[in-house]
Amino acid sequence: MLIKIVRISNVAFFEFFGQDSCRAALSAYQENRGWSSLQGRKQKTVYLLLKVGNFVWLTNKLLQIRHIDISLTQGRGLQIYDKHLLNLMTNRIFDMPDVHVDPNAPIRVNVLLPAFSIESISAGFFGVFNVARFIKQCGYQVRIVLFDNFHYSQELFRNSLRNFPSFSNLLEEVEIEYIGERQAPLTVSPNDGVVATVWYSAYFAEKIQKTINPQRPFLYLIQDYETAFFPFSSLNAFSDRAYLMSYNALVSTATLLTYMQQFKRFCAGKQMVSFDNACSSILPSWETFKNTKQGRKKRFVFYSRPAVNRNMFELAALSIIQAFDEGAFGDASDWEFYGMGLGDVEIKLSPQMSITQIPRMTLKEYEESMYAFDVCLSLMASPHPSIVPFDLASVGGLVVTNHFATKDAAYFNNISKNIFVAEPFPADIVRSIKEAVAKVDDFEGRYKNAQATNYPNSWNEVWKQEHVDLINNTFK
Repeated sequence: MLIKIVRISNVAFFEFFGQDSCRAALSAYQENRGWSSLQGRKQKTVYLLLKVGNFVWLTNKLLQIRHIDISLTQGRGLQIYDKHLLNLMTNRIFDMPDVHVDPNAPIRVNVLLPAFSIESISAGFFGVFNVARFIKQCGYQVRIVLFDNFHYSQELFRNSLRNFPSFSNLLEEVEIEYIGERQAPLTVSPNDGVVATVWYSAYFAEKIQKTINPQRPFLYLIQDYETAFFPFSSLNAFSDRAYLMSYNALVSTATLLTYMQQFKRFCAGKQMVSFDNACSSILPSWETFKNTKQGRKKRFVFYSRPAVNRNMFELAALSIIQAFDEGAFGDASDWEFYGMGLGDVEIKLSPQMSITQIPRMTLKEYEESMYAFDVCLSLMASPHPSIVPFDLASVGGLVVTNHFATKDAAYFNNISKNIFVAEPFPADIVRSIKEAVAKVDDFEGRYKNAQATNYPNSWNEVWKQEHVDLINNTFK
């Protein structure tokens, strides 16, 4: 009886709060990172329940996310799996919602969006929203389909969007349908289109497209090579298989597209076009920029996300400490050091000096504060450059980043002379930090380089005829 209670409680907990929220909270709990390292109310609620459960010895019995550990079964520590749990562990790619074709349904392009927390929504989701808006501008009716099981309130979402002025009218432009509870199938017309936005949504896109018309591709919005997010494992194999499906692709940045094109098996017979996500930061007037810099301490910031492996937290932290020890910042009396991103961490540079983490900012705060930083470190172990280096360079920051595969110095230099590119190794990153620090007082040069940034500053600059052609070729 106890075993059944444990299994039912585990599954119910997983279903109610959502897979990603539970795993993120359990990771923070096990690593003792604190709830401030988490995003949104659901993750933090799970974390608090785990902490409370610990006081009555229930947490490890009821809330094991990766495995159900029944340590009371004949003293053997038996791990029990069933089909439902295994589906949860694999993002339910073999257990996608049912699809119903209705000839009388309106024709729409269905943008498949995974679970999210509006309080801590990331740049990738804003990319999805802008793609949905662009498809709408191309003349198609768009429906965003929330297919993951998570808490969703349309009214809360509508109110939250008011904090993001550029998306305040999103719900008037596109439909949104939540099907995470699977109380009914997703109804589509025989002429609908589909957009996958993350690797496991590609499995649902494939299911929908095969139901409607298996001869036509879906559109895959590829924002990184997601196979690399996982070590060699089931998820690594499943995510890699998504790139073999029948789709056309809209790929974030030319470096990522070039990287994907190296895999001939991914690209055969596909139309693939790159685009650049627009910068979010805003360059102020020269007078405001100059007055902000003069007469105050210089500010160093690095993109600090300890829980996201591809941002190479350890390498960044070690490099900053080494640069500090080698006197890159002099005696550091005229410097302030900050971390920006996710996680509640502090990095000791000396007994008297630390890097402190800035609380997570809203998009508006991010846009309005980026120009206040002087030297920035933003690393990314991926062919995708991330948007942070361009956001910072375009408002006068001197940014140190790393090369990776197709993402080389020539690529960054063509975009901004405010960007310094290093080998992803401490000695070379330290060299680049010193090079950036040497130019920190050249306010005029930094500002001119920011003005000359060769990167879109608004989404109206992003879309070209080749993108319109891709949309029409896929959905018409």
